[in-house]
Amino acid sequence: MMRLTLFSLLYLALVSLLFFNIRESLRVRFLLLSSLVYIFALSRYSGEVILCVSVLTWLFGKWIGGLRKSGHGRRAAFVTFIAVSLSVLSLILFKYFPVLKPLMKLDESELSFLKLALPTGYSFFIFQVISYLVDVCRAEEEKAYGFVDVLLYLCWFPKYISGPIERGHDFLPQIEKVRKVIFLDMSRWGRIVSYFLTGCFYKVVIADRAGIYVNRLFEEHQEYGGFWLAIGAFLYSIQIYCDFAGYSYMAIGISAIFDINLTQNFRMPYLSANITEFWRRWHISLSSWLKDYLYIPLGGNRKGDIRKIMNTLLVFLVCGMWHGAGSGFLVWGLMHGLYSAVDILMRELRFNTLRKGFWGRVYTFLIVTFAWIFFRASSAEAAVEYIWDMFTVGVRVHGITAEAASLGLDGWEIKTLLILLFSLLVMEFSAYKLKRPVPELLNKSHYTVRCLAAFVLTSVLIVFGIYGPDFKSSDMIYMQF
Repeated sequence: MMRLTLFSLLYLALVSLLFFNIRESLRVRFLLLSSLVYIFALSRYSGEVILCVSVLTWLFGKWIGGLRKSGHGRRAAFVTFIAVSLSVLSLILFKYFPVLKPLMKLDESELSFLKLALPTGYSFFIFQVISYLVDVCRAEEEKAYGFVDVLLYLCWFPKYISGPIERGHDFLPQIEKVRKVIFLDMSRWGRIVSYFLTGCFYKVVIADRAGIYVNRLFEEHQEYGGFWLAIGAFLYSIQIYCDFAGYSYMAIGISAIFDINLTQNFRMPYLSANITEFWRRWHISLSSWLKDYLYIPLGGNRKGDIRKIMNTLLVFLVCGMWHGAGSGFLVWGLMHGLYSAVDILMRELRFNTLRKGFWGRVYTFLIVTFAWIFFRASSAEAAVEYIWDMFTVGVRVHGITAEAASLGLDGWEIKTLLILLFSLLVMEFSAYKLKRPVPELLNKSHYTVRCLAAFVLTSVLIVFGIYGPDFKSSDMIYMQF
């Protein structure tokens, strides 16, 4: 979804109003223009980079498709390799620029330009570029789509900043529907409201409230005992899930205004019984991308258990590097690679005590939460310090209550947090049992239940939502990737 600010909400309202009052033949072009305006509003230099790469992607796609259709499969594969290599190189340069900066002799004006040109959400964007080019080469994009359609797919503003990472063969065929969508479609609006309000609840009420205490605990961990540091790790686990899942739900709801369906990115991941199931439910668009465009081409699980484990470790190392250049991201990726390797061994040895049922869920949540410490800390070294304090400091002399007061956690706030977290657990568990995401449960409910749920969620948002000036406290965690 786009960035959650007052400007974004007003911009969305304006785009929606104009969209349903222009000629059907102009709608796709209008949405592309709206997406580009939004991207340029975030940063002019970033917009120029995104527009340039998008145009090059379309040109390469035309070239590759033409070669393939004329029977020159090897040439098409070679051009695809060049285009994908350039895309990966651009991502590495932007992502690892802070690390490479000391090795580059640049003056201040060049440094300032490169900082400005670093596009927000470029990691999500470039993975879509790669998947589109590879799918064209593989002939998975059967229809040759036009310039406007391809650019709209790459730059669609509700998903631009933080995904989901859409595939061309899922997104592009839907563009034709945009020309025919009508405003007064109550079944569609029921879905829009269900997804958007649920997303806002996850993001603004739970994630942003948890973030207040997470930030304090991680930035000043020396001031707190092990109990509150453990609570900080737990709350960050909740924060990053509710932030990203909430954002994804909002993106789905906003796209549904224009009758575009985005990928379900989360399916109750913290109720997974093992780490393999977790990655089938967490950030689905990323995990499926890594599987289809990296794990399977490397050989997947077709070449024995040792090769399977090595491929898994490599994929998660890339996953960590994709998130950022910091040492903490690399450690986080390697940890999940090791978790997955251990899970493979436990499955082969039929040791299912920690892979199924209640204890499997507890174990999976704990190891995932432990790895998040490296993801959240400023570096791997800072994460190790946090973990050391968490396990060695214990409860300080002045006690848990005094530390709670220094965090700003009074009795009312603790009760509010507990009620909200319990509500989240009930919602997630119900969705897990019924095998539908929470917004779909609301959307498929009786009309009276939907109205009551909308009223309750809106009331909770008004009373318990965490808002800053111009909603600036509601930036998305995954914007930085």
